[in-house]
Amino acid sequence: MVIEFESARGLILIKGRINGSRPLSLLLDSGAGTSVLDESLIESLGLSQIGFETAEGAGGSVDAQRLQPVEVQIRARVVGRIPFIGLPIKGIEAALGKTVDGILGCEFFEQGVVTIDYAEQVVHLGAPPFQNQATEVIAFQLDDGVPLVRIRMKLSDERTIEGMFGLDTGAQRGLTFYAPFTDENQLLPFPGTAQTLQSGGVGGQRGTIMGRLEEACLGRFCILRPLAVASPSAPPGALDSTRRAGLLGYDILQQFTISLDYARGEAYLTPNAHFGTPIESDMVGIGLQPLPHGIAVTRVVPESPAEEAGIEVGDLLVQVNGETVSTLRLEEVESRFRIPGQSLDLSLIRDEIKWMANVVTRRLI
Repeated sequence: MVIEFESARGLILIKGRINGSRPLSLLLDSGAGTSVLDESLIESLGLSQIGFETAEGAGGSVDAQRLQPVEVQIRARVVGRIPFIGLPIKGIEAALGKTVDGILGCEFFEQGVVTIDYAEQVVHLGAPPFQNQATEVIAFQLDDGVPLVRIRMKLSDERTIEGMFGLDTGAQRGLTFYAPFTDENQLLPFPGTAQTLQSGGVGGQRGTIMGRLEEACLGRFCILRPLAVASPSAPPGALDSTRRAGLLGYDILQQFTISLDYARGEAYLTPNAHFGTPIESDMVGIGLQPLPHGIAVTRVVPESPAEEAGIEVGDLLVQVNGETVSTLRLEEVESRFRIPGQSLDLSLIRDEIKWMANVVTRRLI
């Protein structure tokens, strides 16, 4: 079965039904050790609670409702009966600017081979693993339902380190380092320029620092100058794990067609047209969050084009070079901020007053 997916800041959203429900927007997340439904849907979907448990997310530990296994249907096909937990996940929805009703985690991937074709934006379910002469087959081990693969890295100070990373289709950055691995390998401060961010997921937000490595290698494939996010500290939860070095996410994964075979414990990586493309980050110096009437500025990087132009947290971005942002996907707006040397006329609103700022993009990391 072939399913088109919608990309939301690099994450994968597909349509599915729970026990014959209306179509729901579900995040395909190999980094989720269990599948999740937003707790606001439990009653309306007629789901039965069978207990409580503690769930560990990127933002810390949270209390969850354990639900009776449900029938998951993708298009006209029932893919299996899958146990879910109920959690408040609308914070993820706000960050992505897309409706997110639930998360398909480990139990979904266990139903059969899942192939993600990032270039064509389709997912294949149940087909044999995609492979050709360029394919690398990499064994993985499951840790609480998350596939772990070994990554070799060269740091900007010429040190070489390696660790086991969760292959995570629900993570945006190329590499996310957990706090114990960060401390053990003295990864901070990153050599060169770096940025302080707020990142998160289930459980809330956390402070992180983003910089670059010289190289990250998965099997025989090496990615040059990947972005990495390090957690200098983490609340009790997923990111304080000592069993994993961290997560391997979209910035790197999108350069491949990936087949995950949980039964065999194998990942098949085949380079696509994006392979070798430089990984760029925001070159304006602002964090963005979509709102119904525009895009809110949530962060301004010091000494960035945005700060130099007088942009402040709380400003509302409504146009880029005369084009209304409500007619663009958030990813389209962000992609225009990742091309160096671009002159951008930004129309913003502050205190109900519309004003213009001009920025010229430049690499900040």
